[in-house]
Amino acid sequence: MRVVVTGADGYIGAMLVPHLLADGYEVTACDPKWFGSGHLPDNPNLKKVRADIRDNDLSWLDGEVLIHLAGIPRNGMCETKPRFTKSVNVLGTIRVLEAAANLGMRVIYPSSVAVYGNTEEPAKEDHPLNPLTAYGEQKLVVEEFVRTLPAYVITRAATVSGYSLNMLFHTTVHAMVRDAYKKGVIRVNGGQQKRCHVNLYDVCKAYLAILKHLTVKGAFNIVQANESVLDTANSVQAVMEEGVKLEVGEATDNRSYMADGSLLEYVFGCRMERTTLQSAGEVYSRFKAGYWSDPYTDKYERTSERRI
Repeated sequence: MRVVVTGADGYIGAMLVPHLLADGYEVTACDPKWFGSGHLPDNPNLKKVRADIRDNDLSWLDGEVLIHLAGIPRNGMCETKPRFTKSVNVLGTIRVLEAAANLGMRVIYPSSVAVYGNTEEPAKEDHPLNPLTAYGEQKLVVEEFVRTLPAYVITRAATVSGYSLNMLFHTTVHAMVRDAYKKGVIRVNGGQQKRCHVNLYDVCKAYLAILKHLTVKGAFNIVQANESVLDTANSVQAVMEEGVKLEVGEATDNRSYMADGSLLEYVFGCRMERTTLQSAGEVYSRFKAGYWSDPYTDKYERTSERRI
């Protein structure tokens, strides 16, 4: 079976593609190389394509399944550059998903727990959808389209953390580890807000499980833990060497959300196991090994409109 992966050289794709190859799949890896390149292996079962999903040429859609990872992952960009981000996250995405469906491909669309908005308890997949961010709104628009397709799975992942060949550092766990290692301090604004997390290795494992059950249709949360921001900071501090300070200030972001990942395990037999502590440890150990000399550059922040 051939699996087409868009955004294949990004944070998730750079690790998912090797997992797919190791599991015996042929892979077409499509990426515009905006956020770096060269992370994918040379493999006879891997076809690499440099393409923008907004381009007219979609001839690279040559498989049985599409995993559409392509997109702009930062909410800040969705707010400050809505025209650009909508052209990728909504318009470009819908045209690719529609073309794939017209070719008879099954579609796996990675959405986000951001579509739930604030929740007082872990949201299950039938929870009302009420996104509070521009990023979540864009994800929801595409979800509504995907549900019109004949064969699909929507995944709503928690914030993904852990080591990747193409790292980013704007997410909560990664930013905390980076600041702890480089500055000796972890800053928390508020701390009681709830967030949900999952490790990148487990996310790859979830997609492999979904590919084994292609007759299944619906939406599934991918979540390992729901915890307060302060609890996350304590986990990060626990993996660091002594001397790292924890500073708690006033809340600047009062969003608080949780999600229930039990349906994924029930349907696909796949449990998310790696903890926030383990995710932080993966990143910290590589900082100590000298992997990233300047993790504050845009290469790791994903803020520029184009990096080609």
